[in-house]
Amino acid sequence: MAAAAAVVMLLLAVTPSGPRRAELADVPLKELEAFIDSNRRVDVATDDPARVRAWLAQRVDFAPPPVARGSTQIELIGGRLCLFAGRRVASYMYRVSGRLLSIYIMTANGLALTGGIQTERIGRTLAVTREDGLTQASWIENGLIYSVVGELSEPGLLAALDELKL
Repeated sequence: MAAAAAVVMLLLAVTPSGPRRAELADVPLKELEAFIDSNRRVDVATDDPARVRAWLAQRVDFAPPPVARGSTQIELIGGRLCLFAGRRVASYMYRVSGRLLSIYIMTANGLALTGGIQTERIGRTLAVTREDGLTQASWIENGLIYSVVGELSEPGLLAALDELKL
């Protein structure tokens, strides 16, 4: 009995508590996948970037960066409030040629980018991951983590980033 208790105590001592950083890497992918599967609506449905930003600014504990308006191929459809790793996350939602793309933005405090293939793009190091028909590109800038996830190929997602000037 004492030996069993010692083994349990040892396991508890060496097992990390909370989500591992590697598990945090695919949270945006899984969140967009769940959003698509649920067929939910965005929290604030508008193509007005100022309205999306103002709505989210009241709900997160950081100043959301300006929202890109979009272009002829990329349509802003609104914004959503999400929760990752115990923090509120701003999500700017777009349609790119009929497919969803979400830009998730959260504070980087205590988090690091994990997973994915590292690639350089416009002076940034992006962590790029592809899973179940979704592609994600993430980076840290000005104390915020940006994670862009879409129903796009890697070249399609990177082209959308270029067009949105992110």
